Amino acid sequence: MELDRVVALTRVCDGVRQGGSGYRLTGRYVLSAAHCVQGIDLAVVLPEGERSARVVVDGKPAGVDLALVEITDTTIAPVAGTRCERVERTVSGKVESCVTVGYPSFASTQAAPLTTAQVDGFIPTGSGLVYSDIGRRQGLLTLKTEGVPPRELPRGEIELGRTPWSGMSGAAVFAGEVLVGVVAEHHLAEGDGSLSVIPLDTVVRLAGEDPQALLAAFGASSTAALEIVSGGPVGHPFRSRLPDPPPLQVARPTLEAALRASLLMPTAQPVVLWGMGGSGKSAVAARFARGIQD
Repeated sequence: MELDRVVALTRVCDGVRQGGSGYRLTGRYVLSAAHCVQGIDLAVVLPEGERSARVVVDGKPAGVDLALVEITDTTIAPVAGTRCERVERTVSGKVESCVTVGYPSFASTQAAPLTTAQVDGFIPTGSGLVYSDIGRRQGLLTLKTEGVPPRELPRGEIELGRTPWSGMSGAAVFAGEVLVGVVAEHHLAEGDGSLSVIPLDTVVRLAGEDPQALLAAFGASSTAALEIVSGGPVGHPFRSRLPDPPPLQVARPTLEAALRASLLMPTAQPVVLWGMGGSGKSAVAARFARGIQD
């Protein structure tokens, strides 16, 4: 994620100026959430200052919380395209190394009302599948944040605009180096540190020319043309289940060489270590496994 592309969006709703987050996707276009562009006097706050903007795609009428905004100041240099992909949701797993940067209210101060916050975490691919009368569809993703939330949040029903996460809506969510979605809201049902994320492939639910406009900004001809981000298996990696090495262990090079020859050959078969209790079978096996991982 390029931090110079992280922007704030402001607009006036019911006489009050409200904020949101966005990301410069390509050209002079900014990707955000649809509810962040409702109102009048829309502006994008760039690192070099505020610029007026217009809404190109508003997914609200179709029930899709995605929006594409164009900065109308043509003196602003355009940016190159952002690599966009979709999350594979046919197999349960975890998309690791996820990050989003936006302008939540908990980071703001009177002196610096627009201050960024970075959230790191992972996306569980098995969450957010929605059943309906017409079958199952892929709903919102969930970004599970690492660490603790900014401060304890109420557990009852609450208006989104009154949570410390307000202002984070519209922030781009990256998995590694690729953009996979946009923050929709604080997902209180799954805990204080969970954010709902709109996946990019929900553009298929838009009508008219809106899907094509968004897909063009994503650099794809269709949702099927978006490459796929797959999640690793749920659970801890094998390394974390290995016991810690003992303070002192006698090397057994002959035995370890025999293990390597037996287990790593193309036609390897299961191998059993046998010996008296306490002779060090588990320690030898763990040492061998750590050697392979390293």
